[in-house]
Amino acid sequence: VDGELDGIKGRLELDTGANDSLTVFNAFTERHKLRTRYQKSVEAIDGKGVGGYVRSQVVRMPNIKIGDFIIPNVLASLSRNMQGVFAQDGPAGNIGSGILSRFTVTFDYRHRKLYLEPNSYFGKSEIFNRSGAAIDHVDGKWVVIDIVQDGPAAEAGLKIGDEIIRLDGKANKEITFRLISEKARQELGTDVKITVQNAAGKRDVVVKLRDII
Repeated sequence: VDGELDGIKGRLELDTGANDSLTVFNAFTERHKLRTRYQKSVEAIDGKGVGGYVRSQVVRMPNIKIGDFIIPNVLASLSRNMQGVFAQDGPAGNIGSGILSRFTVTFDYRHRKLYLEPNSYFGKSEIFNRSGAAIDHVDGKWVVIDIVQDGPAAEAGLKIGDEIIRLDGKANKEITFRLISEKARQELGTDVKITVQNAAGKRDVVVKLRDII
């Protein structure tokens, strides 16, 4: 689809399987010098694909335009991938479910048309991971794979490689990706209690949630 990213025209691809809102491809990002356009940003692993983890510079883009719709305050991931789909030149980026969920979406494949009807989520502001930690399921364990510099998880003492054995009272086998996402997007100031272990032993940490972008 044709669109505009903060006033810059570009072709956008649709990915109903992507959990984020907008991934801006590396070539488009560099061509339009987007990395220096926004005063505030965080470096984070914010996705995973067939090529592995996706590391991005996450910013809040004032608005994007799709058709006649202007969507404000969008969480945009400026991809740092130098290879693969997110590095390709041509499209501006990839629209995921974070944006598509704001609409009732109808795909007319026969006529190659897309119909968007705003729903109750259209005007809601997105919440980025307020913990500042990325957690993945690795070899049957929940493991911290990334920590945002100076974020809440870093301040609480979480380390990359820590194994999560309890999350707010839930044991390893009860933890799910959905639970992790919900815990990281609770109200500002919420304390998330986590028990972790590594080669040095077991310890308890408390992550106080706050907005980092």
